[in-house]
Amino acid sequence: MRSPEALNALDPATGDVEAVCGRIESTGLYPFAVIDRKARLFEARQFPRSSGYREDAATGIAAAALAFGLLDYGLVAPDDDEIRILQGRAMGRLSEIRVRIGFAGGRPVGCLLGGNVALMAAPSH
Repeated sequence: MRSPEALNALDPATGDVEAVCGRIESTGLYPFAVIDRKARLFEARQFPRSSGYREDAATGIAAAALAFGLLDYGLVAPDDDEIRILQGRAMGRLSEIRVRIGFAGGRPVGCLLGGNVALMAAPSH
């Protein structure tokens, strides 16, 4: 997305998310925006295909995939410096996911994930 503001203004219909994910054979959509490329700071949102909830405030596997995409698109340098991804702002549950890509022989081989998430209250029964 062109800006974090545009990203956080997204309001996709659940049926549209499911339809797009079905066409591209994906489990969800993870749009992102660059906040500060030099600081390796990005913001993203995660809209799952059909998980029973509309949006996720912290998605480690999607953040890891985004980190490799950022590397592939040349938006981050091929090193193990931390990449920070904010998620959940539009939900009022801002989380920070930190990713470090590991390299062997100059090739990316995996990553480490960590971060701070905003927990929601447990549902009452």
